Amino acid sequence: MNKRVVFCLMASLTIFGCQVTEEHEFAPGVKAFTATMEPLATDGAEAGTKTSLDNEGNVLWKQGDQVSIFAGSAINEHYRVSDASDGKTAATLNKVESTGSVAGGEIPNNVAFYPYVSTAAIAKSGGSYVISDISLPANQNYAISSFGNGAFPMTAVTGSTNDFNLKFKNVLGGLKLQLKGNAIITSISVTGNNSEVLCGAAYVTVSDTAVPSIALTDMSSTTITLDCGNGVQIGAETATAFIIALPPMTMSGGFTVTVTDTENKRMEIKTTRSQTITRSNLLSMPSVDYVGVPAPVPEVAGSGESTPLEPNPGY
Repeated sequence: MNKRVVFCLMASLTIFGCQVTEEHEFAPGVKAFTATMEPLATDGAEAGTKTSLDNEGNVLWKQGDQVSIFAGSAINEHYRVSDASDGKTAATLNKVESTGSVAGGEIPNNVAFYPYVSTAAIAKSGGSYVISDISLPANQNYAISSFGNGAFPMTAVTGSTNDFNLKFKNVLGGLKLQLKGNAIITSISVTGNNSEVLCGAAYVTVSDTAVPSIALTDMSSTTITLDCGNGVQIGAETATAFIIALPPMTMSGGFTVTVTDTENKRMEIKTTRSQTITRSNLLSMPSVDYVGVPAPVPEVAGSGESTPLEPNPGY
């Protein structure tokens, strides 16, 4: 039996739960947007989005979060979460002043993309929109029990240009790895065993009636690395979680994880079972005891079959 567990990202709240009314003064012609999160569902169904999670699993906006908004036009406008919205489930978005203007045709909805991407462009495609010129990074930064800043994009489409309440939906899913041991982890890389595309240039298709979908176009971008900075200490008693954002897909041949520590030792963890990343959910893998070994010296010539450095942990 496959030991996969789907871990929902949010504690229970309604779309308007925990909102706090705030009063702001806006310059004439500047639209005042508010942003709320996708509601919780049961295991295996849609769960909520995040910029950060608290200890109880509640989804919170963070000070400094930035959003691209196409406010009834193809112009990519830059908005930032208000300081007063820090740590709340509902946020007010304030426009960041720009030094110039870019021409853009009108669209019948307000469309938003998190995080802000200065190059993002939008085009109408039937009843949907295609947000292009964006990219999923090959490197994500470690965050305690959460995704790295900007690593987990989300989108929102309002019913009309007069609707300024942005109800964001997640674009990606994620992988939750759990490690025990006595080491300081510096990086974790994930590669699909069938060379699935995991990052790089992308476009997202969104509408006000359906969940978003993403397409990746760089066939060479097959590895995602979680950068743990100066290192994350893991312990022998309680597993430490490492969360990596991944596009929704089924890796029919499983995936390989390479863990590196501060002593340049490594452990390769491999599963050959089919694994599915679902939009807005975490695929939580069983805990593994980390035992690093010295990295092998590269061979100058010749070829051979690659094998795991450690026994299969039972994925």
